Amino acid sequence: MFKEYKKMFIFDTETNSLNPEPYGEILELGGILLSKPEGSDKFTERQDISVLIKNQYPILNSDIHHITAEMCQDNGITKEELFELLKGIFGDYDDILIVAYNTPFDMKFIKSFMQKMQPGYQVNNPTLDVLEIAKQRTGLRKGNKLCDMIIRYEVKDVQNSHRALDDVEATLGVMRAMWKEKPDLDSYIRR
Repeated sequence: MFKEYKKMFIFDTETNSLNPEPYGEILELGGILLSKPEGSDKFTERQDISVLIKNQYPILNSDIHHITAEMCQDNGITKEELFELLKGIFGDYDDILIVAYNTPFDMKFIKSFMQKMQPGYQVNNPTLDVLEIAKQRTGLRKGNKLCDMIIRYEVKDVQNSHRALDDVEATLGVMRAMWKEKPDLDSYIRR
């Protein structure tokens, strides 16, 4: 699966709004960075990433993800630290595949954040949207949430908690189940 990529970053963000402009912020980033050792064609190395980010604007949706401003201020990394972390992940455009459940949502926050931190910065990695696959596989307009796919694919030992790393684990489990169902995930990659 995904033979042309050296790395795969499955990630999720928790945010304070539905839009990064003008006051939307990433509050939490969770991800699993999978790598292939030199000479291997399998992703066998794994690095888990889970960070809160110090916020500037009010968090009015804590009831969804249970992240508070105090949590971000007390335990979060700075925006500069997040920028450096993301540059290290998204920097190798051609050999790292970016995966998320509803990739367009998460990527609009990532791209906006990177542009604010360094005007002109481009994120051009190939992406895979697991939600797009779910919609194609079910043929449904509604009922394709991550929690629905966990049930549909009988993915065990994961939860859709609206916390970033939990949702990433669930996305990875659903993606693996989809691959077993039909190994055509490469055809959903957008460049």
